[in-house]
Amino acid sequence: MKGLFVTDGKLDERAWSGTSMCLYRELGRHFDLAAVEQVVPSWYDLCNEVVNHLPGRKRLAPDRTLPWRRRCAAEVAAACERERPDFVFAPGSLSLAFVDAGVPLFCYIDGTVRAISQSYGGWERSDIEKADALERDALIRTAFVFCASDWVARSVVGDYSVDPSRIGVVGIGANNEIPVGDFGRVADARLKSLGGGVRILFVGVDWKRKGGADALETLRLLLAAGVPATLDIVGCEPEIPGDLEGRVTVHGFLSKEDSGERRELEGLYLGSHFFLLPTRAECVGSVFCEASSAGLPVLACDVGGVSTVVERGANGFLLDGPRAFADAIMRFAGDADAYRRLQVSSRELFLGKLNWRVIGDGMADRIGGFVDGAHAAEFDGR
Repeated sequence: MKGLFVTDGKLDERAWSGTSMCLYRELGRHFDLAAVEQVVPSWYDLCNEVVNHLPGRKRLAPDRTLPWRRRCAAEVAAACERERPDFVFAPGSLSLAFVDAGVPLFCYIDGTVRAISQSYGGWERSDIEKADALERDALIRTAFVFCASDWVARSVVGDYSVDPSRIGVVGIGANNEIPVGDFGRVADARLKSLGGGVRILFVGVDWKRKGGADALETLRLLLAAGVPATLDIVGCEPEIPGDLEGRVTVHGFLSKEDSGERRELEGLYLGSHFFLLPTRAECVGSVFCEASSAGLPVLACDVGGVSTVVERGANGFLLDGPRAFADAIMRFAGDADAYRRLQVSSRELFLGKLNWRVIGDGMADRIGGFVDGAHAAEFDGR
């Protein structure tokens, strides 16, 4: 069975934090995939910026403009004529706007325009309206929408009136699976090192939105309670208050494409005791799956679709505020048996649910069954 895999931008490890590439690899185990990369050329980006900065006009990202989406739809149609696929798949919905391919369309999404604009804020009304119209067109055309969380599934049904039978919540996997080797030895080493102090890991590019200030306050509360604790920050380089000097290490952005930086990041996942990300707005978060792949317990907030991948007592807890985070850390740091069980169950949840192989198998079964059924119906029609 052959598929056309359509992406916004280049198909590489950086696109969508690696999600697009993971989907391509996993579906490629089941289908013969041809890729179409819809990269906005620099001249179009410049023209769009000039036009949208004229008086009275609002700025709209180039990949959300009507001319670009129509051009992309024509490109997909031409690729279908050339490749003769049995289906078209897109990571993200916008690549399917205006597409008339003559074969079933599928997409995987972690957010909708409505859900993200309401949760994240900061969008201009005109931008929301235009992008929303494109998303509505795309979702109407899809045979099936794979959703990363219950949160986005509710938006697809409630905001875009998509039939619930045409959607399914499949979760998200670890874009950077941490190699653990003998996990029993990893768990024992982590437990043993707790005696020397609690090491907390924060991974996020957007310091403010990811709740960086709450992470610092959590550290303060632990130190005030007499708990020796440190905080490692990856992804950004915030200014650290003087009272926490010596307790916080800022690593900056660590690229998974650089072997040395990747190993450094993996070492942080394996050497930390808790993964803390008090994010204030989040679609779902592959980083929670990455932490679980290392058996590292997660502490986060119940926002967006986070509850789909962070299950209470299985791989962590969804809490509200620094005090709750500090209390949870002190509780498990003081209970060796409970902490080891939480490590083990975190790893088990990753193996059974939070990895792309499991997700890809399920998606491939759904796509294959739908396409087979569509072909059978077409044959009966003739």
